[in-house]
Amino acid sequence: MGLQYILENGGSGYFRTRVVQSYLESGVLEQVPKAPEFSYPTYLVYSRDRDSQTLQQAFDLLREVINTDDDWSQRWDPLT
Repeated sequence: MGLQYILENGGSGYFRTRVVQSYLESGVLEQVPKAPEFSYPTYLVYSRDRDSQTLQQAFDLLREVINTDDDWSQRWDPLT
């Protein structure tokens, strides 16, 4: 909702690069020079005693999703 508000009304904010990449590339948004950048690590906790083929398939799928270069934005088009 914050991104949609900024696209409609202007302003600034911190967003994950994957969310705003298409807007940066199209020039709708611009990155502020020398602005601090933050990383968002992801953790997965599971019991080793509960290891299974299904769990291993889930790990494989998560690794595949992480490695894709998909645009995660909401496809919000401020020009329409």
